[in-house]
Amino acid sequence: FLAIFIQDAIKEDIDTLPLFIWSYSTNNAAPHELKLIRAAKFLFTRFVDTCTSAVPPSSTSKRDYERTFWVHYIVPIFETFSNQTGLLQMNWCEIPTLSIDEDKLVDGIGYDHWRFERVALEGSSGLSNASSDKVIEDATKQISTLISMMKRIASHHLNSDVQSFINTKVYGIQSVNSTVILSEVRFLVDGKYEYKEIQSAQVPTIYGERNRWPKIFEILCYLEMELQKQKLVHEIMENEEQGLITALPANSLKNKLPTDI
Repeated sequence: FLAIFIQDAIKEDIDTLPLFIWSYSTNNAAPHELKLIRAAKFLFTRFVDTCTSAVPPSSTSKRDYERTFWVHYIVPIFETFSNQTGLLQMNWCEIPTLSIDEDKLVDGIGYDHWRFERVALEGSSGLSNASSDKVIEDATKQISTLISMMKRIASHHLNSDVQSFINTKVYGIQSVNSTVILSEVRFLVDGKYEYKEIQSAQVPTIYGERNRWPKIFEILCYLEMELQKQKLVHEIMENEEQGLITALPANSLKNKLPTDI
């Protein structure tokens, strides 16, 4: 249903879109889709507001400033996603991580229900002013941050079964120009961490680019599905740590993981 709603919405003219989306019947939507549909309605409403702004940019350089682009186009997508799904609590702009390795400042962090860092976000450029050095530096920093987030989860669950940690994932979002890249990190049986790029999509910045929205929502749908799974995985880890679920000492994290986790 969500895919049909988005396809119908992007066919609308800019003047009719707000009324169309808020009067759109969701009676046939599956219960698990309703929160994402509501998120889509808010995102489309903001999109119309942005596209019909009566305030022209004073200069190209100001319009394309990295932080301006980040706040204007990227933050609303994931803030609205978090608000409507309730799966994350977001902090934005130069956020110190809770990493056990070192303090790292990131452009955004999404915390789960247990206040563990679950999603790290980096804005690496404005719309058209990307520096390859900055993009590579941010990508490298994000991988390091994601691994540190995994290590922090492990350090608080040393009595849980190693299989639960193998099922644990954390996620990264990096924006480069108009492209948003979703990635994830997980722990492997051999004691190494795996970084995987999942999907990328382009953020629409003008109404003529509204056909980019379906790919953006593919990222949000993947993230929603994965975060729901991680809630269940983390509940098991918490119960194993507290002894409510039996985890054999021989299979515990403190006995199975390298000393540096």
